[in-house]
Amino acid sequence: MIQLDSWDHSIGLFPVSKYQFERFLVDDEGSDYTDEWYRGVLELNPRRSWRNPGDRVWELFITGLDLDVIEDFLGYLGPEYRLPTLDEWKALLELSEGIAEVSPALKMICNGRSPEPVLHWLEAGLCPLMREGIFERIHGIENRVAGKPFHGLLPNTWAPEELKEVKMDMVQGMIGFRVVRG
Repeated sequence: MIQLDSWDHSIGLFPVSKYQFERFLVDDEGSDYTDEWYRGVLELNPRRSWRNPGDRVWELFITGLDLDVIEDFLGYLGPEYRLPTLDEWKALLELSEGIAEVSPALKMICNGRSPEPVLHWLEAGLCPLMREGIFERIHGIENRVAGKPFHGLLPNTWAPEELKEVKMDMVQGMIGFRVVRG
């Protein structure tokens, strides 16, 4: 997560990965989120090795979740976690060009404190996946998303900062989320 001095929150540098979500599934014993349920989610967006994502980087991130599942995940993280507001998301978007330029320095800072996938993504310059990545859910807004999918996912889409109304059932496998703490 990243936080600027002027922010009263921190925001995920990346959308939530499948690895992060799977930790929730493992720890959430006795829930309705069974292996069979998760296989259904993965049908929308299969797993991909973080070591070699190739041109299908979006498969590293969890997509296709209903809002109630996202809320359960956020609750698992703690009461201070939530989806970003549109203003928070746009602030990170504005910052994104600078983040990409300092990725090598970020990797040095994160080394030893972050999981290997994060270090790999920083090294590959995949930070923070806002101008090209996946659609993302925004706090308090239903049926509209921010972001711009990778060209291989959905070519010829709009500017990432423009909220667009979508038919959730048609693009569900392209919609993920990032978290905010604070």
